[in-house]
Parts: sequence; C-alpha cells; structure tokens
Amino acid sequence: MRIAGIVLTSIGALGGIMLVAEGDFYSAILGGGVLFAVGIIMIIKGKSRKEIAQIKAAKRIEQEKRQEEYRKVKAEKQKIEAEARKERELIREKSKAEKQRLKLEAKKNRAEAERLKAELRKEQEHNHEKERENLLALQKIVLLNGPDELILSKSQLQENAEMRAEQSIKIVQDCVNLINNTANPDVYFKRYEMLKHHMHILERLEPYVKFFGELPSVSLNKMNKDEQISIKCFIDRYYDSVGMKVGKLRTEDAKLNHIQRFHDKLEEHFGIMNQENINYVNDLYNTAFNTVFCEYH
Repeated sequence: MRIAGIVLTSIGALGGIMLVAEGDFYSAILGGGVLFAVGIIMIIKGKSRKEIAQIKAAKRIEQEKRQEEYRKVKAEKQKIEAEARKERELIREKSKAEKQRLKLEAKKNRAEAERLKAELRKEQEHNHEKERENLLALQKIVLLNGPDELILSKSQLQENAEMRAEQSIKIVQDCVNLINNTANPDVYFKRYEMLKHHMHILERLEPYVKFFGELPSVSLNKMNKDEQISIKCFIDRYYDSVGMKVGKLRTEDAKLNHIQRFHDKLEEHFGIMNQENINYVNDLYNTAFNTVFCEYH
C-alpha cells in the first residue's frame, strides 16, 4: 500500500508540475493535489511487507485461537451433552428400576392382601364354626337329650339358658338347705348328687349367663374341696338321730338293729367317702354296738 502511495504521490506531483508549467493552476491543484494527497495518505496509512506479514501472522494466530476456543467450546458442549445424555439415561434406568420395584411391591402387596383376606375368611369361618359349636353345646345343656343340629336360634338359646340357670339355682338352694339339716342318709346323698349335678350345669352356663356374686365354678370347687367335711357333719347328725331313737327303745335287739342299720346305710356310700370318714363310721358303730351290748350283758 505504501508503494501505491508513493506512485500516486509521484504522479500527482509530476502532473501538478506539468499543469503549472502550462499555466493551468486550477487543474494542477485539483488533479495533481488530490493525487498527491491521496498518495501521502496511502503512504502514511500503508503497511510494509513485514508489517503485513506480521498482521497476517497475528490474524492467523487469532484465528487459530478462535478455532481452538471453538473446539474447546464444542468439546465442552459435547461433554455437557454427553453428561446430560448419561444423566437422562441414568434417570430412565432409575425410573425403570423404580417402576419395576413399585410393580413388584404392588404385586407383593396384592399377594399380602390376598393372604390377609384368606386368613380373615378362615378366621371368620373358624369363629362361625366355634360359635356354632358353643351354641350346640349350650343347646345340649338347656335341652336334655337335644339333637346334634341346632334347632333354636341364638336368642332362644340365651333365653332358655337364663331360665335353666334360674331353675338350677333354686334347686341348688333347696339341696343346700336339706344337706345341711337332714339326718336321713337317703335324702342327704341323693340331694348331694343332685347338688353336684346342678352345680356342674351352672358351671357350664357361665360363658352364656351373667351370675352375680360368686361364680358357680368357684362354689363347685369349694364344694368338692369340703365334700368330706360335709359328709362327716352329716355322719354326726345321723349318729345323733340314731342315738336318740335307740335311747327310746326297750329291747336289745331293737337297739342293735337300729345301730346296724346306721352302719349299713352309710356303708352303701363308702365309695364316695375317704378312709378317714369310713374309719369314723366304723368307730361310731363299734362304740354304739359295744355300749348297747354292755348294757344288757
């Protein structure tokens, strides 16, 4: 560019000189001056070859830098896109695994629900069968020689159970009164068996009937525990009764017959007496027999 400036400057200067020589000052100033000025400007602003080479090298370096930056940006972008793809793939895999897990869990929950439903159904059937067995057992209590199939409703059985309990309680009270006061062995032992029978009925009715005070099972347990004490008390009453009758008789045979009857009546029930009461009966019998025998001999 500097060379072109020098050429234009030279041409402008020569042209101006020639035009001045011809006396055309206007054309010299306008034409030659313009060319000269343009040439000067080109010289001033123009670059040498070395500078141009340096500029080109700088531009090339700058271009290479921009290309390197572009490659870096592109590589970074590709890296980010790869990471994003990897992240999306990981999310898809996690989502797929989570869906599979939820599916398996739902399947497991359905299986558990089915199992619980089956257990509940089985428990309900068991409870229904158990209730049926309880009602059938109650029917056999309230209906003597009742059938093996239910013929009464639950409410009917409940009503009959309460009536049966009331009847048995009355019988128990009557039996207790006679047992504690009678001196007749037939009455005592018959009523004692009747008492135990109705106490067992009341004990079996406990799950179905509300009892006030002591439960029948507790009373029955006490009665069984004190059975031999009750029998001994009766033996004493019976012996006193026989002693009073014997005291009113005149003959030895009549007295000995009454004493023998005392022993024979009680001997019939030795099966429910313990050995202590059996020995007690024998001792009373021997004492009474010897007393009467000594009285007449």
